[in-house]
Amino acid sequence: MNKLTLFAIGAAALIGGLLAYALTKGASPFGAQQSRAYEQLTELPSGRALPDFELLDQDGQSFGRDGFAGRWSVLFFGFTNCPDICPMTLYELSRMQKALKDLPPRQYPSVYMISVDVARDTPEVMANYVRAFNSAFVGLTGDAAELARLASTLGVAYGTEPRADGGYEVLHTAALFFLNDAGELVAVSSAPHDPAVLARDYSKLVSGAST
Repeated sequence: MNKLTLFAIGAAALIGGLLAYALTKGASPFGAQQSRAYEQLTELPSGRALPDFELLDQDGQSFGRDGFAGRWSVLFFGFTNCPDICPMTLYELSRMQKALKDLPPRQYPSVYMISVDVARDTPEVMANYVRAFNSAFVGLTGDAAELARLASTLGVAYGTEPRADGGYEVLHTAALFFLNDAGELVAVSSAPHDPAVLARDYSKLVSGAST
């Protein structure tokens, strides 16, 4: 099997592990709301804390796990040279945000794109890219080891595939990761993503957290 096939298998296994964990536990992280039905999103049985990490935001400022605290967040791992999946996902997330504009500020989701191509995606590159989709989007990049620490906890697979011209393609998990206002992973949504479905599922998720 080639690297692309191996990557696809690995990514599916990592995300599948998170989803299977949630389904086999049969519980919600929010207590009594165990029967909520989602169209695409899978809720984990308890919030999963993120590891300590230190990346840079698109303004070159240090960003760690405490940066996610205080409001809900959606994380997407991608890269700025991506020809299709990444721009489409950011467009869909922008549409999802618009559908959720009436939520209280603490529940309104912040969107983060975390680069899996840190060699090329500098803070300046990330700033120009994410702000083209939504001025409020945050881009994160930085040290490869710090990226790996965060990605491994979330079950994010990524890697490179050499091209004939000497360049490389970047392969990555296209799932979305939902964090609560404590900065804990509470839900996952695998691709493909539909903005209207994401908005409905997200509204259920945060309404359950407030009960």
